[in-house]
Amino acid sequence: MAYYNRFKVLLADYVDKPTIPTVVALLTCGTCLVPRGMQSAGWIFCGIGYRMLTDIGCHLDVQTVTIDNSNYRSSAIDLELRKRVYWGAYVGDMLQSLFLGRSPTMPEVHGTVSREYLDSYEELEEWKPYLDPAIEPLDIHVSSYQPRPSYALSTFQSLLGLCDIMGRVIRAFYSTTSAETSEETLLEQRDKVREQLLRWKAGLPEWLQFEPGVDVTPPPHQITPQ
Repeated sequence: MAYYNRFKVLLADYVDKPTIPTVVALLTCGTCLVPRGMQSAGWIFCGIGYRMLTDIGCHLDVQTVTIDNSNYRSSAIDLELRKRVYWGAYVGDMLQSLFLGRSPTMPEVHGTVSREYLDSYEELEEWKPYLDPAIEPLDIHVSSYQPRPSYALSTFQSLLGLCDIMGRVIRAFYSTTSAETSEETLLEQRDKVREQLLRWKAGLPEWLQFEPGVDVTPPPHQITPQ
């Protein structure tokens, strides 16, 4: 945990100077802490990251930002960077909130950021598993995995749609008011969520559809949203 201890020491110098790198550091650290059994610390660090995102205006689809009381027009790269960090934080917030049974900090109505990306290079970038040349394969008779397009952007955009449904699940079944909701209303909400999930699955692009035992196993980042 030496890295984590060093992170906490350095954070004091950056917590009052919101920047994209600091946001990414907070979200990365917080996300890594949760599966290590440090849910409280992970939740708090991610929460600081979400609020820092809002503080620097990443939840708004704006062309001009203010730095040190001066206005600057953002470049296309800056806009794309802010957009990706924002939606990455949104996904992390929904997954973590559902896992911990807590209300999300960033509901889908929180910002006005577009979900369309300007840079689509990684969509068709070739993906293949990394094979360590120093390690002998377990079975030399198993055919090697055929490289295929990563479809990274369409996978992530599909994950965004799934996270929208997660938010509705949390509000309907894990909010502070759900205990007072009638059984009839909860059953109606369950049916609505089921319909939304079916529509989401039916709306997946053809290249993201996967039938176990029939289709070739896709990359792990494509299996996760399904």
